[in-house]
Amino acid sequence: MLSVSNITKSYKNIKVVDSLSFSLELGKVTGFVGNNGAGKTTTMNIMLGLKKSNTGGVLYDSEPLNQYADPSKIVGIVSSEDTFSRGSTVNEHLRSLTLLSDVPRERIGRVLEEVELTEKSRTTIKKLSNGMKQKLKIATAILSMPKYLILDEPFNGLDPESTKWLRKFLESYVKGGDRSVFVSSHVLSELAQFIDNLIVIDNGKLIIQDDWQNIVKNHRNPNLEDVFLELISKKNTTQ
Repeated sequence: MLSVSNITKSYKNIKVVDSLSFSLELGKVTGFVGNNGAGKTTTMNIMLGLKKSNTGGVLYDSEPLNQYADPSKIVGIVSSEDTFSRGSTVNEHLRSLTLLSDVPRERIGRVLEEVELTEKSRTTIKKLSNGMKQKLKIATAILSMPKYLILDEPFNGLDPESTKWLRKFLESYVKGGDRSVFVSSHVLSELAQFIDNLIVIDNGKLIIQDDWQNIVKNHRNPNLEDVFLELISKKNTTQ
């Protein structure tokens, strides 16, 4: 499993992440939520090795990510930022990635089919809609068939059809029971429709990690926005 153990990150003596620990289960989609400034982005950057924690660490199947020869085969990343070379075609973009990793070129066709972009393989990226660009981000992330898929605000800017497609894709990605999806999002109404587990943080601290259905049973209103506000409110009143 992927385990985050007692990570802390401070900037100028201000703790952005504070002794945070949680783990991800295989075969599950885990939602990761918190208010702006809660420490979600910093936590995810530490998970991906983009930032170093002051204490603690992150292990992927008992090993730090930097111990793997090809981290892209361990974790796929879907960022909220658009970092594509807009003049490249879809196929050119993916082909360049196969040159950086030990991935057979035939994998490109299978991935494009999986994300429903086969007909756009020769289209330049700048001509893609937001929904298609998000599919290309997914294709980029899963090209090496990673065990873990981490997404940051993947629903931003998507129309209802693209949102539905992404939700169904993420559900299917973990269906075999040997992969895990971790989704950070402010679109709580969407997360509530398909997550298996929920992690809530506030001021860099863990508020709760539990099975989503267990959380629903323990709250009068199973609406995720209301659950989130209630959890944060309880935390603040007990400080």
